[in-house]
Amino acid sequence: MEVFKFFPISPLQKQWGLYLTDCGREIIPAHYKIYPPQVLVDATQHNFDVKKRRRVDYSQLVYIRKGQGYYENEFLERTRVKEGTLFLVFQGIYCGLQPDKETGWEAYWISFGGEQSNRLMKEPFFSPLSPIIELAEPVKFEALMQAFINSVVEDDIYFKTPYSITGQLLELLGQLLEIKEKHASLVMQADVQIRRAQAFIAKHALEKIDYSELARQFGMSKRTFWRKFARLIHRPPLRYQLAIRLNHAQRLLLTTQLSIAEIATHAGFENVYYFSSIFTKKTGMPPLSYRKSFGKKT
Repeated sequence: MEVFKFFPISPLQKQWGLYLTDCGREIIPAHYKIYPPQVLVDATQHNFDVKKRRRVDYSQLVYIRKGQGYYENEFLERTRVKEGTLFLVFQGIYCGLQPDKETGWEAYWISFGGEQSNRLMKEPFFSPLSPIIELAEPVKFEALMQAFINSVVEDDIYFKTPYSITGQLLELLGQLLEIKEKHASLVMQADVQIRRAQAFIAKHALEKIDYSELARQFGMSKRTFWRKFARLIHRPPLRYQLAIRLNHAQRLLLTTQLSIAEIATHAGFENVYYFSSIFTKKTGMPPLSYRKSFGKKT
């Protein structure tokens, strides 16, 4: 059964800079018929697209306790998330999450917002480019999330002490960051070359990259480079480069009056029709519609 609670946000809590919007636990059985549950759709009033994706005005921790499913955002292709995995949903970033039909899932979530949240949920702390965090000891973090949610949902403690509870949330985020940094340190020791290649791609993403030559520079065959990059970064090099190009195109759509053809060129696309097609596929709407929906009104 679902256990969740939504919280009103007071002006003082907004000034405090960190507040809860909701948290809870959902249990979706195997071979379910509808997702997300209608009760959550009604409560959140999210505008889901035909692929059950949405854009939210808060950030979120999601931990998969049992089962498995899929997660995607504007920068991450649809990726399988398994039991013991934690992933992050970012404010303002189009995303989708769905349990596997064969297994369903049991998931914990904590949603939060505020100026502190906005500052923490971006580089160098957390990034939508790498939203999935591998937990070396998932049971320990699960216990922390479960205790937090139980105290807030079942004991109604947030209404009594909202500021100390957000202090606990901050501590939870701090522990998560330490887990992330420790994992990153281990990964960097084993995969320094791939991280350097990732940095090169990020720097030159708007240019044409010779991946065979890049792999050779790091002492690998193209096939080995592709496999190691995909394992570490959770997507192949071309998709990583494409995500950066699309992110750049989104910024240009929202901050300039450049034509779609000009934006396609600036973002590294040689063909404006391909750009429009892939942009629509990844964001759920054509470039002009995206500009009209999310650009500043003049």
